[in-house]
Amino acid sequence: MTARTSGQAPLVLVVDDEIELSRRVARLLERGGYRALACYSAAEALGLIAGGAIDVLVSDITMAEMDGLELLEAVMAPGRPPLAVVMMTGYDDTETAARAQELGAHGYLTKPFDRNALLISVSGALRRVRLESENAEYRRYLEGALEERTEELESSRRMADVLINRTSDALLLVDTEQKVTYASAAVEEIFGFRRSEIIGHDVSAFLRPEDLADIAEAQIRAMKTRMPVTVEIQILRNDGSWVWCEAVGESHLDDPAIRGFVISLRNIEGRRRRHEELELQARHDQLTGLPNRYALTERLTRALAQADDPGDRSAVFFLDLDRLKVINDSLGHEIGDAILCVVAARLRSSVRPSDMVARFGGDEFVLVCSGLHDEAAAVDLARRIATRLSEPIPLDDRSFHVTAAIGFAMVSSRYHDTDALIRDADAAMYEAKSAGRASIREFDPTTHDHAVRRLEFESAVRSGAAESQWEIHYQPQCVLPSGDLVGFEALIRWRHPDLGLLYPDQFLSILEDAGLVAELDRFVLREACRFAALPHMAPLRISVNVSAGQLLSVDFADLVTSVLADAGLASDRLTIEITESAMINDLGIARTALTMLRQLGVGISVDDFGTGFSALSYLAELPVTEIKIDRSFVARSDAPTGRKLLEGIVSLANSMGLPCVAEGVENEDQLELLRRAGCHSFQGYLVSPGLGPDRLPTFLATHPAAEHWRTTTSTPPLPK
Repeated sequence: MTARTSGQAPLVLVVDDEIELSRRVARLLERGGYRALACYSAAEALGLIAGGAIDVLVSDITMAEMDGLELLEAVMAPGRPPLAVVMMTGYDDTETAARAQELGAHGYLTKPFDRNALLISVSGALRRVRLESENAEYRRYLEGALEERTEELESSRRMADVLINRTSDALLLVDTEQKVTYASAAVEEIFGFRRSEIIGHDVSAFLRPEDLADIAEAQIRAMKTRMPVTVEIQILRNDGSWVWCEAVGESHLDDPAIRGFVISLRNIEGRRRRHEELELQARHDQLTGLPNRYALTERLTRALAQADDPGDRSAVFFLDLDRLKVINDSLGHEIGDAILCVVAARLRSSVRPSDMVARFGGDEFVLVCSGLHDEAAAVDLARRIATRLSEPIPLDDRSFHVTAAIGFAMVSSRYHDTDALIRDADAAMYEAKSAGRASIREFDPTTHDHAVRRLEFESAVRSGAAESQWEIHYQPQCVLPSGDLVGFEALIRWRHPDLGLLYPDQFLSILEDAGLVAELDRFVLREACRFAALPHMAPLRISVNVSAGQLLSVDFADLVTSVLADAGLASDRLTIEITESAMINDLGIARTALTMLRQLGVGISVDDFGTGFSALSYLAELPVTEIKIDRSFVARSDAPTGRKLLEGIVSLANSMGLPCVAEGVENEDQLELLRRAGCHSFQGYLVSPGLGPDRLPTFLATHPAAEHWRTTTSTPPLPK
């Protein structure tokens, strides 16, 4: 063996003219704690071995020019330093194995082999070379001592016995009747029995019955190949427990002094425990403890194998949490992680112990549930899960509301692989997300087409291709009772080259999922402020919608300050619109962010009022300057109940000193109702839809609502 620095791992040279295989074996060895080199010819290997740094040679037998057996013969030539050698081949050929053993190989692997087989063979080869070196040295010592003084032989024998009994590896000799004829002192530590209680007994008395067939097969292999064979077995201890051991057995049936098997035993209980821990980590999510994608794939494979059982149908549910990214961005990942753990626990409690709940990644979970009679049963289960998730989550004196979009696909024989099944459940989830928070959708064939379109949209946004296709349309806002123009709301549109003009409900959820909505917010804010700052637009106001994540970010007030300065727009002509649901999760942070904006002079409007978690308390706590009545209340105002509700909202806002802006006004009856109720202003198709750059000049030049503006401004309207 070559000299190594103390504590340094053995260096293994892997030789195979298949380059990728040579590299892969080297990587497996490195993961097993060895240092490893890969080379691709026997000639190159001889040069590296001549340097004296190689401890183990792992060589393919079949190679061009000089094959592995010729290389083995060369490195085992007399006078060469001891070298552990493991041969590998793709052919199960006992004649070749015997020839390798005759030439001195210490191990033999038949492809394909796994990492454990490789590590066991290398470990066994190193141990055998070490023993051979020690035996050779010891033999030389004995021969010299015998020549000098015969009386020293007994002393040497006692020394050898001490060395054997002091090693941590236990040594057994087992005869052809499977009786133990010798046991070293280390046996007592592993077995817990005294050596006298083991010697003379059948070795099978200390083995698990289910291991006996494997052990018999290993003995036959050792006799055929005349090489050490390694197996992992469990040994019975005197306290009734079982301990994992690595057993390396060699056949010495032809040796008259032994006529049996020499078995070396090593306690690998710690190694097995570490291996099981690594296996657990590799198959489970570290944060939630749930199974991960790898474990999920195995479970889905089993589910597909039972897909044709009509009495026990399974479904795959794909869940994506709504707005978790907003919480992470505004409150930090520690809160987000705590919410994920609560969600994981609620999901586990919502299904049977035999069902699987896996974390797919980020804020996505996948459930595999069986025992469902039909699609209706799957929908019922999804609703129960959604209800459980919607319960408030109390954390750090706060209460968080989390919902999830749920898509599912029924397991059936039409699926040939797990990827397709997950893909379809994922596509159904995206359809649910598009339908609004806490929605549930079952996969249908058109869902996949929609998912592909979503990916195309996301790719266009990420690549920057969509940036030149964004358009801002401006919807007029008019004051009551006069109906005069007082400002515009900036509305984003996407002028897609193939699909035409797209509205936010067709692409905004995609941007939210991809984490790109903040970038769009900044674009709209800059462009809208530049538009409002044009000389002829004064004194009209501009309203801009902002996502919750953007509002609650720490630098949003700085961004608004910078945008206003760049555009040259007075702060009191800008209103930031934010939905009430975006503020409800953390009123403290929302209050701080909105207060900073109000200190700049910017207006704050609560958008879609009445559709979320409407509560008068937060209106009193936050520095809001107006509320926008959702279009759904205006649309229902033709019915008595709807009319009273609308009048009540306006009256309530007026009592709190908050002006109302009504959205979606489409006819004179609705306008008259709002005028009588005391609504401050309105917008809607009755005056105009959102106007693109090509239609805005005509509106300003000709529409009656803009007449007052035209007569009071000294600047000509926008050019056509």
